[in-house]
Amino acid sequence: MLKFLLTLIIFFSLLILLIYFLANPSGGLESYISTLENGMERKVSKGDTISVLTFNMAYGYGIGSDGVGYEPKPNDLIYERLKNIALLINDSNADLVLLQEVDFDANRSGNKNQVDFLMNLLDLKYAASAISWDARYVPFPYLPLSSHFGKVKSGGAILSRFPIINQKTEFLPKPISNPWYYNWFYLHRYIQKATIDLGFTTFSIFNMHLEAFDVINKKKQAHQLKKMVASTSDLWLFGGDLNSLPPYASKVAHFDDEYGDDYTADSTQTIIRSISGFKEPIQPNTSESDYFTFPPLKPNRQLDYLFVRDSIKILRYEVLNTGDLSDHRPIFLQIVI
Repeated sequence: MLKFLLTLIIFFSLLILLIYFLANPSGGLESYISTLENGMERKVSKGDTISVLTFNMAYGYGIGSDGVGYEPKPNDLIYERLKNIALLINDSNADLVLLQEVDFDANRSGNKNQVDFLMNLLDLKYAASAISWDARYVPFPYLPLSSHFGKVKSGGAILSRFPIINQKTEFLPKPISNPWYYNWFYLHRYIQKATIDLGFTTFSIFNMHLEAFDVINKKKQAHQLKKMVASTSDLWLFGGDLNSLPPYASKVAHFDDEYGDDYTADSTQTIIRSISGFKEPIQPNTSESDYFTFPPLKPNRQLDYLFVRDSIKILRYEVLNTGDLSDHRPIFLQIVI
């Protein structure tokens, strides 16, 4: 009996060690700046305009990237979609691009650094990358085994026509409501800060991807964002995929889609909109549905945002229709500097 118990203890200890190794829960988080030698750098002066795009690009997978209806796609198809994402960015003529769900080396997307891949197709010269999820093997979706994500290295990025002189990423805590073994494989949400040099002045921007499922954790992240904004005096704008509905949303549950999301108890946007000195630049004569970003083909809610300092003049703020290029639609902003 004792021998049997010892065997069980050894077996489960080895199993936990194996799971820990595959999950890599304590490693991999990093952020860095890169420069493309053949990229274009734009010179501006006061009174010029700057265009900003925020886009959860779903690592080039498209609809179903989060597991709902997920099945692996051929690498060549992923690469082709990345080329179309680069075309979208070039066509938008954006000077700053905030990206979420970018893969840096993942089995699910052909093991390419997608920032490098995009930068070689874009006329943007600078990038700041933030790796917020690094696991040697992710067993999701659970069945069939052939659909597992496998190795994942993923996060966010800021692309720029202007020099990025420094950057820092705040990797946010995982939900305490998740089992410990689940959190080993779970991604970190993040708030990525970059300082942009326009030549005649500098300013900061935040790119972020906040919690999608755990309401308590999402509120904590909103308060963390509020604290970071208050301590960043040169911040001009922040945004990304905030996974929350605006306070004026006419519908918060029972959406006509397969996701089953319920935002009834979610006060994330109320917290964010209490940040002094910033606004979402909703344009006159627009309706709530004009800003829906999810799901992409028949959008019925807004999950993606850009917030701008009150003193900045807004020329355009709109959602772009990109078909099934991602599971979100991007938001485009044009401001006067």
